[in-house]
Amino acid sequence: MRRGKKMPGVSSHFDHLTARCVMGQQIVTLGVANDEQFVPVDNEIFISQSKEQALDYKFNDGRSIAAKRYQKSKQQTKPEMVCEMIARAIRGGINADYFLADAWFATKHILRMTIAHSLVAIVRMKKNKMKYRLSVDGVSHLLCAKELYKQHVKGCWQTINNVPYMSKSIIVELNLTSSDKEPAQWVKVKLLFVRSINENKQQASKHDWALFLTTDSQLDDEKILAVYALRWGIEVYFKEAKQKLGFLKEQSRHYSAYIASIHLTGLRFCLLLSAKHEEGAARLSEVRNDFEESLSCLNFASKLWGLFKALMTLAVNEMVNLTRVDKSDVLEKIEQTVIDFFTQVMQIG
Repeated sequence: MRRGKKMPGVSSHFDHLTARCVMGQQIVTLGVANDEQFVPVDNEIFISQSKEQALDYKFNDGRSIAAKRYQKSKQQTKPEMVCEMIARAIRGGINADYFLADAWFATKHILRMTIAHSLVAIVRMKKNKMKYRLSVDGVSHLLCAKELYKQHVKGCWQTINNVPYMSKSIIVELNLTSSDKEPAQWVKVKLLFVRSINENKQQASKHDWALFLTTDSQLDDEKILAVYALRWGIEVYFKEAKQKLGFLKEQSRHYSAYIASIHLTGLRFCLLLSAKHEEGAARLSEVRNDFEESLSCLNFASKLWGLFKALMTLAVNEMVNLTRVDKSDVLEKIEQTVIDFFTQVMQIG
């Protein structure tokens, strides 16, 4: 999130780290994750309608990419942005088995999209008033997450192999239509209630459990958690991007610079991933630290060359037996030799 009360193109968002509303930009990111790495593939800037800070300039051409994306950032919701990014990724030849998302994207709109694209959704759900249909002894009951927990989960926890969690899963049905005026679209889903193992508590309180949903009702509890854990890669990406890769750190106030920044950061991250793969490094930070050290050495060498160049210029100018043209040729030859050396070093690095 880019922050600043007077920055153009920002709005009010709730920051979970500080538990308060701040002025800034939110970035919606789509990536591909596996057991080894997370690769960002698409980004969108989201501007809410809450305390929106308009741009302090006009686009020269309203048909430009920056102008169109600015309008989209204000008009679309985050789930709508995600649906478009998924469609673009599929058109681009990126195929995946699962769709993973946190509770911000656990909406009926998103779930309909995953089913349409034959993706198995595994999302964390909010403990809100969304109703699920549970059949017990032939009788259907419409219950929210908290009611399901209270009536069918509390006191019925089961241990999960090799992980410090306990779980309870329930197969229910969810109506994916958003309006009562639309025909009902009931789909079978699996709800997984999870709590961490705490020997000091015999029962989980209302704040001690989390809820996950998958559109594959046959998926094992252990598999659900193992796949969802891959989503942690996006958190690592944002930490690296914000702290080390210049994510939205450019000084420009132009919206085009915002767009360029988020995509350049993604490119830098992908270059580090490529170097990590080629060098066989265990962690991305190892490759980044090597690059930083190499760049620091080159920066020092460049400054040192500036000093040597000044000294050599003084020495050459004192050679009375050389003409002005000869002196210039000597200095140019030395300069080109040093530039060629630095270029070679950069290519090797």
